[in-house]
Amino acid sequence: MARKALLCSGLVMMLAGSFFGQTEGWKKYSNAVGNFTVLFPHDPQDSVTESDTQWESHTLMTVAPPNVYGVVYNFSKQEQKVDDLMFEIFKSRILRKLPNCGIGEEKPASPALGGYIGRWYRLNCGSSPNKTMGVCNFYWGKHYAYAVVVTFPADAKGPAAGDKFFESFSLIDANK
Repeated sequence: MARKALLCSGLVMMLAGSFFGQTEGWKKYSNAVGNFTVLFPHDPQDSVTESDTQWESHTLMTVAPPNVYGVVYNFSKQEQKVDDLMFEIFKSRILRKLPNCGIGEEKPASPALGGYIGRWYRLNCGSSPNKTMGVCNFYWGKHYAYAVVVTFPADAKGPAAGDKFFESFSLIDANK
C-alpha cells in the first residue's frame, strides 16, 4: 500500500513537473538581436520602426483581446550614458509615440535589470469613448532600451496575465 501511494505521488509530481513553466498557451519568445526573452500569448509581429547606421528600433506586438502586449526595443551601436537624464529623454520619446498618454502612477520596474535604469508606469491614454489604460516597464542601458507594455480598455480591470508577461522579461546577455 505504501509503495502504491509513493508511486501515485511520484506520478503526480512528474505530471506537475511537466506542466511547471507552462503558461496557458503562452510561449517563450527569444529575440537574439534585441537581446531579450519574454512570454507572449501568441507569436508577435516584428516591425522595424526606425533604422540608421547607429540606431535601430523594433516594435513587437501581439493581441489577446482585449489586451495588446508589446515590446519596443532600441539598439545603439555606440555606448550610451546610463543616467537619469538619458532615461527621461527615452521615456519622453516613447510617450510621444503613444496616443494621448499620460503617466498615472510610477514605481521601480519589476523585474529590475542589472546595469539598467528601470521604471514601471500606469498610463492613462486617449479620451472617451476610446479611453485605454496601459502598464509598462521602461528600461535604459548601455546599448539597449526597452519598453515592455500591455494596453487594455479603461473599463477593464487590467490584464490578469500582465504580471507573467512582465516577470518573464529577461536579457539574454546581461553584459550588453
